[in-house]
Amino acid sequence: MSGPKIVRFVPLPEARTSWRVWIEQARARLTSWEKHCERLRLLSDSERKENRDRLEKLVLMVEADDFQGLVADGESFLKYLSADLEFKVEEAARREVFRNKALESATHSAKMLLRLASENGIALSQRTAGILQRAVDRPIVEIEVLEQAILQAASLIMSSGSGKIDRDLRSTVAVEHVNTWLDRNGYRDAESSMDAELLSIDMLLHQLEGLGRESEVPEFQSRVSDVTRRYSGSQRRLAMQALTQEIQSVLTTARIWSDLQQQFDDLMIEAEVEGDILAIEAEVEAFQRAWSARNETAARTALAGQRKLLDAEKHSRFAEQRRNDLLNGLARLGYRVSEGLSKIWAAEKQIVIRKAGESETGLELSGDLSLSRCQMRVVLLDDSGKDPSTVDGKAAEDSWCSQLERLQKELETAGASLVIERATASGSVPLKVARSTWVPDFEGAGTDSEIVVGRRREQSRGQ
Repeated sequence: MSGPKIVRFVPLPEARTSWRVWIEQARARLTSWEKHCERLRLLSDSERKENRDRLEKLVLMVEADDFQGLVADGESFLKYLSADLEFKVEEAARREVFRNKALESATHSAKMLLRLASENGIALSQRTAGILQRAVDRPIVEIEVLEQAILQAASLIMSSGSGKIDRDLRSTVAVEHVNTWLDRNGYRDAESSMDAELLSIDMLLHQLEGLGRESEVPEFQSRVSDVTRRYSGSQRRLAMQALTQEIQSVLTTARIWSDLQQQFDDLMIEAEVEGDILAIEAEVEAFQRAWSARNETAARTALAGQRKLLDAEKHSRFAEQRRNDLLNGLARLGYRVSEGLSKIWAAEKQIVIRKAGESETGLELSGDLSLSRCQMRVVLLDDSGKDPSTVDGKAAEDSWCSQLERLQKELETAGASLVIERATASGSVPLKVARSTWVPDFEGAGTDSEIVVGRRREQSRGQ
């Protein structure tokens, strides 16, 4: 594809700033990940250190201008944090369901032990009996404490020597710890519809907590317990399905606002790093009002306004550097670049430059590089005296294509980026006839003046 091309150019200083913004956004993501994992009680010190070390390596890559490595490693880092948090939420939900199952099994064992002790006149210690009774009555009991009480009661009852008691105990209390209960009752691989429903709901509630809606979780948990206690069979299944749909609806809304908050946080980080906080002050206040009123449309409008203002500040800050760096790169390829061309390009939105030794064709640069993009195309020079139909446009465009590849490599080596976003095949578009841009044709182009005014070439030559 060697015909006219739309390219996007990012000079080194702009790339450095963009990656510094990205690093701070990634740092915020890591902090959020740590917070959620701590809440789930699924974050080890080694895991925390490993991910902090990964971020610091990315920081060193930014400082070394290793942007190619950052593209791959940075994306991998953020994907890992997202995927790992999803895994931990599911793991925490499974753990909760299994723990509840273990507690249910232990409670059944406690009830059996109390009955056997009563029927056989065996006196349990006051503490042991109290723990077993509290488990049966369903106040909150730490499962590890209940487990210890069960083992003590079982040991005392079995020491009575009754064969019947021994058989009953071995069928109901043959346990050593929680994992044994889970394995004995098959809860680790539970596939029943009820287990699946409980697991699904618990996963949703963990996600809701992670989105900052912790206050709504206890009520849903209470309703789940109520459904489990009051219904069975198809009635319980229908009630659970209805409750799941309600939680999913709340979760969908929570995700929308979490995403909006994330966009806002990212924009604030960008504004702080680039020193543009004051430029978006009004839109920040608009977003905060929309957030308080839970007005999604107004919130999105405020975010779009922040994005537009930050882009305008960035484009204004780097526009001149983009033009100068690109023209300097073309000068190294042999194109004639005079002082003042950058200002003419900014004013006219288009220039045509020649390459030394080429009298027939030149290179047209058009568009506003303040937006990072421009069109680059080979043109037939109007003073070449050539009829467009007699010029091999395809050969000229193929030659320019090889020059562009060289330019991309040079800019990449310098830490900049020139990306072809759209191109047409060589020879598919007739060469446009254009006039070379001469700096003397424009007043103010070669001075410190900010105003550039074009004049007729005949006037320029006559003076």
